[in-house]
Amino acid sequence: MAWALIAVAAVLVLTLDDRHVGRIEDEREIADTAVALTESGGLAIACDPLVRVLATAPGGEYVSRYALGGSFVLVPAALAAPLVERALGPGTSNPLFLVAPLLLVLFSGWASSRIAELSGGRAAAAAAAALLATLASPLWSYASILLSEQLQAACLAGTLLCALASATATEERRSLFLAVAAGLFAGGALLSKSVLAVVAAPLLLPLLARGPGRAAFQRVAAAVVGGLPLAGLWAWLEIRRFGALLGGYPGESFTHPLWDGVLRLLVLPNRGLIFFFPAVAIALPVAARMVLSRGSPPPPRLAAAGASVSFLALLGLSGAWWCWSGNVGWGPRLLVPAVPLLAPFAALWLADRPARARAAVVGLGIALNLPPLFAHPGVIYSFVSSCPWRAIPATQAKRMLPESITGRDGSGEIMASPSHVLPYVQSAAPHVVTTWFAWASLAPTPAAAAARLVRPPWLGAEPAIVPPRFTAPDAEIPWVAPSFRWGWGRSFFSGTKDPALVPVYLIALENQVVRLLDAGPADGAIAAAARLRELSKSPDADGYYLEALRLAGRREAAEDLVRDLPPGSRFAPQTSAAIALLFRDLGQTPEARKAMRTAGAAGAGSPYSRYATADPDSWPRDLLSLRGRVTPRAGP
Repeated sequence: MAWALIAVAAVLVLTLDDRHVGRIEDEREIADTAVALTESGGLAIACDPLVRVLATAPGGEYVSRYALGGSFVLVPAALAAPLVERALGPGTSNPLFLVAPLLLVLFSGWASSRIAELSGGRAAAAAAAALLATLASPLWSYASILLSEQLQAACLAGTLLCALASATATEERRSLFLAVAAGLFAGGALLSKSVLAVVAAPLLLPLLARGPGRAAFQRVAAAVVGGLPLAGLWAWLEIRRFGALLGGYPGESFTHPLWDGVLRLLVLPNRGLIFFFPAVAIALPVAARMVLSRGSPPPPRLAAAGASVSFLALLGLSGAWWCWSGNVGWGPRLLVPAVPLLAPFAALWLADRPARARAAVVGLGIALNLPPLFAHPGVIYSFVSSCPWRAIPATQAKRMLPESITGRDGSGEIMASPSHVLPYVQSAAPHVVTTWFAWASLAPTPAAAAARLVRPPWLGAEPAIVPPRFTAPDAEIPWVAPSFRWGWGRSFFSGTKDPALVPVYLIALENQVVRLLDAGPADGAIAAAARLRELSKSPDADGYYLEALRLAGRREAAEDLVRDLPPGSRFAPQTSAAIALLFRDLGQTPEARKAMRTAGAAGAGSPYSRYATADPDSWPRDLLSLRGRVTPRAGP
């Protein structure tokens, strides 16, 4: 087992591309909350109305609607990020944010291998389980994404492992300790995703082994004690953020036809688990046979039963959820957390087969999950999101998509984003699109890449979902379709010098600056804006800092800052707009007009252009209102 885990760790480190952390809005929401915890000790984040669907807390602040476990595990990275960026430069902290996902995937592999051993497997079974749960499954790609699937997988695998280990332990104190740990992992699963309360509970079944006597009762009680603190924290966070339990998804529910979703997630080409984790075809029959076999020892039988019931519960919940495809990520995202639960049972069967058979199954799984190494899922999601929305029938929209997810065009037709349409299109299957996108990104010139990207494989089936034309390929392609780059940690040396990098910490810090400026008074924003200015070295950061000083009433410090600004920053649109507001406050109307004209000179698309000729007294009160309160994001 040890060699298999060392190999998994080495492959993970060598194949992670840390430039794309935060390409997906969900990732940024999770990272924004982690930085909010380190900056202010709170949960509030700023809202970008163009891309966010955030929840509104009872106090009126915007908060993430996701379970917060994914943000909690990023807090160490958020704490260390300013130290790294101060020493190495803007954007160099990106690798820190992939440490937790990497370790969680590795832990899932270890837990899966231990479950195989405790279920009677030999060393070959343990090694096969470690490989099947990681490199031979879609979980591999989630080591490079800040979604919470890695945490969910680790918590579910930890729950089953500790419950099984508790039932097989010979020493009573150790058994109770492991039962507490099982409850703790189950609570962690709840904290990583609320619906996992239903999925994690069956994984505690091994605690009931050895009959209904006192020992079983004590183990169950110990598990309850272990799970209560995190369950209580989950409940408190739900009520604080949403005012009620399970309040993070208003208007969204289990509206997708169940059997259609189950088939699509299990065996149909686009998102079928069998096309990303072929070992599932072995694991489910093996687990069922163990459950039905009276010759199996009680703890492994209950472990097989727990894993099977948990997987079926997750499959049913995911298949009925309106967004059954998971929308982003690689493979059937919503089923990925179950992979480490199934891998041990496939490994048990493979251990009794010839080494050639084991290598074939593991090798097939690895081969099927290679495409995301060459084209990151976040990059593809960004590309698909840039395509136009398509009209859908009202009956389909009513049955499958929440009203908050759809839009309407000028004629009143219901429109859906391409990321909600393409999961139903076979020519847009992940293996097809990812392979095509990787091929496009490897074109010899940016112009050649641009020519390939405007002809996606789904165009014949969905001619309305046409990618936008590239007007400046040399500038756009390095961001839109960057060539693949392997090796965790390379951003320590490149940072924002690489045009493909998403500076996830700086974006999250900017989000906090915007929130603090919006909350007012601005005293709390000064420190965050000063840190953003120091680390990002961006003209926009100068504008934020100047605005924070102005709103806090520190006009002398603001005037000193204006005098010291270099021309490149002073004449940047956002900084010029902040200067214009300062001059207006000082009664220097001609200077205010001149600064606003400079801010609006960026073109008709600039949010400041509308005020370039307006009277200063008619301008909005603050910079955020002046620009429309939209948080800028990285990218062209």
